[in-house]
Amino acid sequence: MTVIGAIFPLLFWVVILIGLYIFKPFAKLNQLKGFQWIFAGYVSFLLLSVILYYIFPFDHTKAELEKINWNEDDPEVSFIDQAYDDQIGESQEGVLKKEWAFPLKESGMNISMEGESSGKLYGAILLAERTEKGSPMKVEHYVTRSIIDGFDVTEAMKSPEIRMEGETLLIRYPDPVELNISQYISSFTTRQFNGEELWESESLIGSDIIYLRIPEGVEVTGPVDFIEGDQ
Repeated sequence: MTVIGAIFPLLFWVVILIGLYIFKPFAKLNQLKGFQWIFAGYVSFLLLSVILYYIFPFDHTKAELEKINWNEDDPEVSFIDQAYDDQIGESQEGVLKKEWAFPLKESGMNISMEGESSGKLYGAILLAERTEKGSPMKVEHYVTRSIIDGFDVTEAMKSPEIRMEGETLLIRYPDPVELNISQYISSFTTRQFNGEELWESESLIGSDIIYLRIPEGVEVTGPVDFIEGDQ
């Protein structure tokens, strides 16, 4: 907001007051005095609001959540591309939420998924690569950042429940997460001067990848995609 735009309401009242003084002979004196009191109160309220804003600065965004700036580029596309290129550990967009390790005693393994995804992409983005024969199978849960009105809420997103039951790797979708976010907004009179907008930030719910590192020689049945060259 420009300076002129910020002080426009004040200038509006100044113009009206000047006009009333010019046409004072045509106005009743008591009406003019009444308007002067209203105008003086409005100006005083504006000045007091601005003074209090700078004396008592409120910044609740740093209490528990970090408010961040992010561009309009889609971080999920870059993250998924790197995962398919066997570079998931090098991605700056992905966040490693949780890891598991399971010893495999059999030469075959099934993958089963249960529960509701609540809009997440666990079933669609399930990737695997081959590792050294005889090593434990490792499972990693990666997410892209979740942003709600500019606040990074990635830490609040839950990982799925993953466990081995015999020859079956069971993946259970996490329960939905309820978030209550409070944000301090300056008063209208203050926003006239500092240019602050209401709900000016964007929101983005991140996606997930469950990445499996499966030893050579283990046959896998289930909804999993191996990265190129690892079958």
